[in-house]
Parts: sequence; structure tokens; C-alpha cells
Amino acid sequence: MTAAWMLTIALCAPPAETAAASESVSVGRVADPSENAADETTTAADLKAEHLSLMRRTARSQKPDPHECVTPLVGFRARLAADATLPLLQRRRLTRALDGRLVEMHTRLRHEIIRAERDAKRAPGTRMTAGGAAVPPAASELIDLIETTVAPDTWAVNGGQGTISYWRPGMALVIRQTGEVHHQIGGTLGQLRRARQ
Repeated sequence: MTAAWMLTIALCAPPAETAAASESVSVGRVADPSENAADETTTAADLKAEHLSLMRRTARSQKPDPHECVTPLVGFRARLAADATLPLLQRRRLTRALDGRLVEMHTRLRHEIIRAERDAKRAPGTRMTAGGAAVPPAASELIDLIETTVAPDTWAVNGGQGTISYWRPGMALVIRQTGEVHHQIGGTLGQLRRARQ
């Protein structure tokens, strides 16, 4: 990850609203890399423990807010770069893990922006096809039902990779998802059919 890209992430992250909000995710204060040289009490074990704690707090399973996570991650990365207590290979390994987490936060922020732009383009409650036509209300309700009940974290609107599109000529849903999720969708649609009969 280049320094320019890291700087872009740091500049795009909004400042914390309150001290309480930043304490919920941050593991420690975001220090200036030059301060680390003056702080002789930081040991390699302290850095490893802080890294582990930060990675746990920003893990996907914790559903962290990317706006609150970027600043502590970038700050700790800067401290690692300036640190002399850890061997170079360990610093590189920890830095790669931080870079991976920053890329994950970047992806989640990008999905938020895409979702917000899409929501701004359409009227409340109206989905749009790729061609810009409105999706019928019944199809839109079905898409919402699938995205909220079948593996919700795997859909693009929730930060995953799966997508559902409405194909107007065939009046069909086009779903890009894993085989397991396709199987779950089939079960859900089967239950809906049985309920309608």
C-alpha cells in the first residue's frame, strides 16, 4: 500500500465527534510517529498486544463503524513504522495486517457511498434497474426480503459481494451469489410459494 493511498484514507476519515465516540473503537491515542522515539517505555510486547486488541476491535464480526476505525488504524500504523523495538519482519507482518484491515474499511466506506448515491437517485421505496427504469413494487419487496433474511451480510448493499438485479424483459431476478446462498434463496422462495397456496 503506497504512502499516498494511506494519506488519502487518513484525509477522508472524518474527525471523531466526541471523545466518547473515539474511545469505543480506539485502543489508545493516535500518536505522532515522532512521539514514539521519546516514549522509551513502549516494548515490543506492548505493541503486539495493542495490535492484537486493535485488530479484534475492528474485525468484521464486531461490525465496527469504518468512520471510527480508520484513524486508530492509521495512527497505529504510523507508530509501527517509527518503532525500533520490533524486528523488521514482525513490523512488516503487523503492518500488512493493518493494511488489509484498512482496505476492508475502504471497501465498506465505498459500499456506503454507492448505497447512498443509489438511494439519492430513486424516489423513496422505488428500486431502479440498471437501465434506469423503476422496478415493480412486488419485485422490489421480494429483493428487500431476500437481502434482509437470506445471508444478509453477503449482499452488496450490506458490504458483501452478492447482487440482485431485476431483468425487466423476462420479469425475473438475476442473482449473483454463492451456491450455498442460492440454495437458501430457493428454500425461501419455496416457502413463499407454499404460503400463497
